[in-house]
Amino acid sequence: MALSESAPSFASFRALGFDVFGTLIDEPKALLTAIAPLISQLPSDHEAKRSPALAGAAFGRHENALQQKQPFMIFEDVLSAAYHALAREWGVKSDDEDANAVAGILSRSPAFPDTVEALRVLSKHYKLIALSNVSEKGIATVMSGALREAPFDAVLTAEKIGSYKPDLRNFETLMGKVKDLGFEKGQLLMVAQGVASDHVPSKQVGIDSVWISRGRPASERGLDGIEAELAGNVAFGWRYWTLGDMAKDVEKAFAASSS
Repeated sequence: MALSESAPSFASFRALGFDVFGTLIDEPKALLTAIAPLISQLPSDHEAKRSPALAGAAFGRHENALQQKQPFMIFEDVLSAAYHALAREWGVKSDDEDANAVAGILSRSPAFPDTVEALRVLSKHYKLIALSNVSEKGIATVMSGALREAPFDAVLTAEKIGSYKPDLRNFETLMGKVKDLGFEKGQLLMVAQGVASDHVPSKQVGIDSVWISRGRPASERGLDGIEAELAGNVAFGWRYWTLGDMAKDVEKAFAASSS
């Protein structure tokens, strides 16, 4: 839903940028599978054992820290190092085989049930561009697997760009691709679940955005589920529970614009 009556019509945009993992691909569930060997060693009263969300967030902190400190580290190596770092934080044992398996588990994760059909609908109205914090190998696995029927016009990876989101270079690269496709920055809409990784930098570079909240608590104001320190740094104009919900409103907007 639009969070303001002044939000522009979906029909005014011509290109969509997409975060992949967490927005299109069910990363949280796969991540819990990947770090299960660590979780299994925790005592029953450990907060990460009681809360899958906290366990995933703990891994994410290490992953994000590595991406920002070592932007040229390949995605697979980032995940392996994050796995070992999380084990050290929790005081449990980790081995290289399990650590090296994380990237493969995530890359082979299924798409959310609404993803592919929603992308088909959206492709009738927009150019679709993936902007992902993965390697060329990782995105190739995704695009030949869970998203093999997704009609993307371009795919941009952290490996090719040389930095990880939320680095603004990634979003500048996205804007450059949109220009190559014949459109202006104002005709680009970023669609993502990640708040710190996607919506904060989108605001910084002046890109309108849509939050696909994927399980975050819903609210009329649209900001529940966002950490307090980030809430003032985002400016998404729409919020939807799923991409499928957004696609329905896009269809309505284009139908209204042509009537």
